[in-house]
Amino acid sequence: VSSVAGRTGAVVLASGDISGLGGAAGLNVGTSAGSVAAGDDLRIVNAVQTSSAFSGDVTGTLSALSVNKLRGINISVTAPANGDVLQFNGTQYVPIAIPSAPVSTVAGRTGAIILSSSDISGLGNSAGLNVGTTAVTVAAGNDSRITGALQSSVFNGYVTSASCMTSQSLYWNSVSSQFLCQGIAFPADAVSSVAGRTGAVVLSSSDISGLGTAAGFNVGVAANNIVQLDGTARIPASTLPTIALTTSSVYSGDVSGTSTTMSVDRLKGIAVSAAAPTAGQALVYNGTQWIPTTGFPSFARKTADETFGVTALANVTALSFSVVAGVTYKYKFNIMYTSAATATGLRVGLTYPAVTSASGIVNIASGNDGTGAYYQGVINATGDSVQALNTPAATPLVMLANVEGIIVPSAAGAVQLQAATEIAASNIVILAGSFVEVVVIP
Repeated sequence: VSSVAGRTGAVVLASGDISGLGGAAGLNVGTSAGSVAAGDDLRIVNAVQTSSAFSGDVTGTLSALSVNKLRGINISVTAPANGDVLQFNGTQYVPIAIPSAPVSTVAGRTGAIILSSSDISGLGNSAGLNVGTTAVTVAAGNDSRITGALQSSVFNGYVTSASCMTSQSLYWNSVSSQFLCQGIAFPADAVSSVAGRTGAVVLSSSDISGLGTAAGFNVGVAANNIVQLDGTARIPASTLPTIALTTSSVYSGDVSGTSTTMSVDRLKGIAVSAAAPTAGQALVYNGTQWIPTTGFPSFARKTADETFGVTALANVTALSFSVVAGVTYKYKFNIMYTSAATATGLRVGLTYPAVTSASGIVNIASGNDGTGAYYQGVINATGDSVQALNTPAATPLVMLANVEGIIVPSAAGAVQLQAATEIAASNIVILAGSFVEVVVIP
């Protein structure tokens, strides 16, 4: 090296001697305001959320990463054993063991083997190396035909007779057409030390002056610049990636506020009323927004026929609804059914939790085409039922019965419709399509 930073001798480097360090004088790496954040600064690391989900070759979050693929190729979940390597089997990488068995024989022999020329094929016309003096043979290492091929007198004619001294070396002199000796000397402007040291010098930041309290090293917001900390010793929010989430990030769309004050204001883009709901209310779309409302009906419907062949009451599948204490409910069970015989009537009843008050009425037709009347009765306690003694027509004609009433429960539970046949083994079938309608009364 003839010079460093345009100077010779004992050179001490300054920030101005190194290009690309920015418009100001120093690097000023630290944690105070106006300093530059170091690469492993937790304020930079934490800009990436530890809960961020990764995909592709790497899955999981920042605190629990899992490498599942290499260049898009799956890695087998089989646990490797000591010394295994990953081998691609055409579908994925799988761990396999490297065979450790030694070669069992060499040249057809076992044990301590010393190879001879006859053990290696292709070494000549006979068993050996064909060392000799005839044509197409190999000359021995001390053969005079080799040592004499380069005549020492010929070489010596190009070398000065004088022996080179310490600190001298041979060089080719084109005037005399000889190798001559000359002294080895460093040029007068050669660098003698770097940063005050000689030998193999490894520079550190302390070897370069001028990197102190001023701005340095391309600080700014442009590409390849280092970000300078703001007045609170933080990375300025304006320089963070647009996808970075912080506790002060503002949300929009269906969700508003920040991560510490998040509010769901919409459902699939439709506004939700700010009015607070009361017990028993549900959200109903009014054409503009979702609003909490009471007094609307809800329904439960049977999707399959159900046969009742005994006289004891049993629950009717799917025909029930849930209640909570203190709420008033108006209900109506609409029952389509068939009977195996006109002499076989339908029996219906209800069960429900503890109540403040409750009453229901049952209507089951007993005549057909304007004749006859209704079997009618009141249900005013859980387990009560009303029994019809006949039905207007036998299967396949479909009959209709109703159970409706009001209930104010004092405990949570279910209001359950029950049914039975009047005559054992003469079936009553509750048909699919039967349903219950429930209204919460404000």
